[in-house]
Amino acid sequence: MFDNKDDNTQSSDEIKWLDRDDALIQLKSHIQLFLRDAEKWHQTDPKEAPPVLGMKVSAGLGKTRSTLESIAEQGAEILKHGHIFIYVPTLDLADQAAQDFKEFNSGLPHMVLRGRSAINPSTGAPMCSRADLADAIVGNVSSVTQALCRKAVSETETVYARCATGCAYLDQTKTEDHRIVFLAHAYLRLRVPLEGEVALRIIDEKFWGPLVHTETLYRDHWLTPQYRAPSKDEEIETDQAHFELSRKVRHAVSLALETGEPIHGNLRDLEVKKRKLQKLANYEAKQVPGLYLRPDWKDDTLRKKRDSFDAGLADRARVQAKIFRLLAATADQDTTERLSLARFSQDHPDRVTFKAHFLDDLPQTSPWLLLDADLDSTITRQFFPNAEIVTLHARPKADIIQVRNRTLSDTWLTYHEKAEHHQDLVLNIIKREVALAASSDNGRLLVVGTRKVLKALFERAGDKNGVASQDDPSIPSQLHGADVRWYGAKMLGINDYKEHATVILVGRMQLNVNALEDQLKAMFGDSGEPLVLTQDNRLVEEGAGSTASSESRERGSTRGPQVHPDERGTALLRQNREAASEQAIARLRLVFPNRAKRVVILSNVPLPNLPVDTYVELEAFAEGRHGHRRTSNYRKLESAVTSNDGAPSVKGLRTGKTGLFQDARHFFTKPSATKEITDELSNGGVTEALAQIASDRNWNATEVTLAPRRGGKPFSAVVFSSPDQALDIASELWPGFKVALGRALTSTISDQEDVIEDA
Repeated sequence: MFDNKDDNTQSSDEIKWLDRDDALIQLKSHIQLFLRDAEKWHQTDPKEAPPVLGMKVSAGLGKTRSTLESIAEQGAEILKHGHIFIYVPTLDLADQAAQDFKEFNSGLPHMVLRGRSAINPSTGAPMCSRADLADAIVGNVSSVTQALCRKAVSETETVYARCATGCAYLDQTKTEDHRIVFLAHAYLRLRVPLEGEVALRIIDEKFWGPLVHTETLYRDHWLTPQYRAPSKDEEIETDQAHFELSRKVRHAVSLALETGEPIHGNLRDLEVKKRKLQKLANYEAKQVPGLYLRPDWKDDTLRKKRDSFDAGLADRARVQAKIFRLLAATADQDTTERLSLARFSQDHPDRVTFKAHFLDDLPQTSPWLLLDADLDSTITRQFFPNAEIVTLHARPKADIIQVRNRTLSDTWLTYHEKAEHHQDLVLNIIKREVALAASSDNGRLLVVGTRKVLKALFERAGDKNGVASQDDPSIPSQLHGADVRWYGAKMLGINDYKEHATVILVGRMQLNVNALEDQLKAMFGDSGEPLVLTQDNRLVEEGAGSTASSESRERGSTRGPQVHPDERGTALLRQNREAASEQAIARLRLVFPNRAKRVVILSNVPLPNLPVDTYVELEAFAEGRHGHRRTSNYRKLESAVTSNDGAPSVKGLRTGKTGLFQDARHFFTKPSATKEITDELSNGGVTEALAQIASDRNWNATEVTLAPRRGGKPFSAVVFSSPDQALDIASELWPGFKVALGRALTSTISDQEDVIEDA
């Protein structure tokens, strides 16, 4: 049902890794072929849906540069048909992309589109002198340009603002030819103020976030709207009929949400079908009050008009009109899951909140090229059903270490009763890794975490203001000599840390369940497949609501990452959680590194596009003890002692090659099968490996010494029990030997992570 094998359920071991040079060649080839197809689509009668290509490409491979180079070579033919829009996450990245494009000396016309509030690089002032007014009225006027810049007040008269002449914002929109336009992702939801057709649209990085949004209003506002008086006497009768029908629909919808009955089923019982809902949608749209402004008015007059306008009433009316449009659009269905009730509100906990979840469409009038290391096929096809998805994975060049026994959630690091102890573990690792990076060709280190965790770490380190400078990413905070950034969209695409030697991820970013399910309802609420929502707003353990990944099983974590009971919810969760971690790591540019790189992941959440070299136990790693490299022999040892239900499959094991074979005959088929294990894990390595396996699974393990009764050299064995039972069990397992008690390798871990996920 869901096409997510490439995106969500593959582990790094299941990925077909490509040589980076081969991957780059394939990337350029796919882009060039797509651009030819896009140009060919324009030459033919475009009755078919325009082609859409989604490129899921390892971060750092060069997808942006390859695209710009291909546009420089092939863009001239496409520009004959219209503009080429290239969307990037931020305006700063749009500037950078435009600078990079200049290097190809294509001679093709190009520009960076800047919003009204953006700084004009030529003057250092905002692009629009009325930018503050524009921000204040957006949404309450049909056109900001008509309200503040120029407006036709009659068939023969157009009025202008004094500042319209020479306005940098307006001047950039006066294009006489088709251009390559670099613009921020925010414009995916906005009308781009350029005349002319668009021949090609390209989105670099994750694109769907700005298109998913939830509107809220109190249920009492929904049930008792405030209407404007009819504008003409002859409309009174019609308006009264619409008002009565609207009231009936509002109560029917509210009741259906309260009882869980199908919304449109209830409306059909009232004989309210598509045609009536469409008329109601038009009627409700007329009820939204508009702010009337003229650009030739003085600024003081404009502000007075703005201040006297009831923006709250207008917002409520606008949301209600959108809900009626949603009802009309879904009238052929039994129900829609894009409407819901929320029981609690922060401001008014006694009032029920009405929620409407919306997914903005993208224009289907031109070809699209999507470039995203985290691209998910199920999400992509909600916007582009005909999208072709191509995946290219290039193996990162780095020493990658991951904690396997702790999630390091915000709760565990900030609210847990031992939170300060946990913070000390992390700070010890940071201090040691800073020194290690500095000793290796004077390398620098980047630490990434959530804002809440970083604040706690700074305070524990004695710097209560350290995280404040994060509001200006150009001035990174320093934590024990490490540069610090928090997870988030501002990490997408930046190259500020490509020279760093090491990155440490502290925990992971995870949406709270309410926000996640808002996204789920907006994205898939009308997909035809009913949503599976959480019980009591709680995620589930991996495997309970979806199939656990092979990497998760292989890690043998004491507690795996939590998932959503709906596969689509898990896809969205991973787009925010795993993808944020992988994007942060990608800032070091690991595919084509300029120096030796090191990645330390302080969380056991598996990252599907990152092949881990070494797994460690957090506490041991903080003390400077390294984990075991994830080799095939180590895995064999794990499999030999672990049963299907996660418990020990044997009571104990001798650590020599003969003893391993004799004590685990259920797994090893011949004596030579254990030789590779003992050769690799020599000098006590088998004992330490068994200790880590036991610790990872929360088993007790105790080392004992066995000595032959008739003389001979003593040797080591491991019993999976506490020390007080180890001697009896060892005597039972190996009656021909004298048994001496050794050290406790592990004890039952009582300090488990709090199961309460981040709010």
